[in-house]
Parts: sequence; C-alpha cells; structure tokens
Amino acid sequence: MKKQTFLAAGLLSLALAAPAFADDAAATTTEPSTGQKIENTADKVGNKAESAAEKTGDFLSDSALTAKVKTALIAEKDLKSMKINVDSKDGVVTLTGELPNSASVAQAETATKAVKGVKEVHNNLTVKFGKS
Repeated sequence: MKKQTFLAAGLLSLALAAPAFADDAAATTTEPSTGQKIENTADKVGNKAESAAEKTGDFLSDSALTAKVKTALIAEKDLKSMKINVDSKDGVVTLTGELPNSASVAQAETATKAVKGVKEVHNNLTVKFGKS
C-alpha cells in the first residue's frame, strides 16, 4: 500500500510541475511572448498617435496663424479685408482676392508680414478695376 501511495504522490507532483517546465521551455524560444507582442503593438499604436497629433498640431497652428492674419487685416483702416482670402501652411501665408487699388494690395501685405509667426507672404492679390 505504501508503494502505491508514494507512486500516486510522485505522479501528482510530476503533473503539478509539468506546467512550470512548459513555461520555462516557452521562455527559451525565439518567439516573442504575449506580453512582448502587446508591448510591440502598443509602441506601434503610440507612434501612430504621436504622428497624428503632430499633424493635428500643424493644422491647428496653421489655422491659428490664418485667424491672426485675418484679425490684423480687419484691423487695418480703409482696407476691404472681406475681399481677401487667407491661407497658411507652415508659416507661409498666401493672400488671394481682388482689391480696389495697388495701395490696398501693399497695405494687406505689410499688415500680414507684421503678424507674429508669418515667415513668408505670397501676395496673389489683384487690383480690380471698375466698381468695387
């Protein structure tokens, strides 16, 4: 009877130890663990999120610069700023539209250059002859 008890205890011990040996064997393989796979995926997602945030930040900066330029143009006395379209990209501001005279075109460009954050101005404003 003692042999059967010892044999049963030995088999039970072996059965309980088998999963631990399996974990050790899995850890020595070259396959990444589930935890490593999750971490790698999280890194990839994080990098994509950072990239999207940078693009969004650029868009918001461009929008903010456009708003600042429009505000500066509205503040200019005797300038028909509602006829000026303003686009910004990376600090480069493009002005388009029609104004009644060349003095207004120059005034709009000068006011735009004075706005903090403007690196360059592409003045595509034209003079509209006739009624304004």
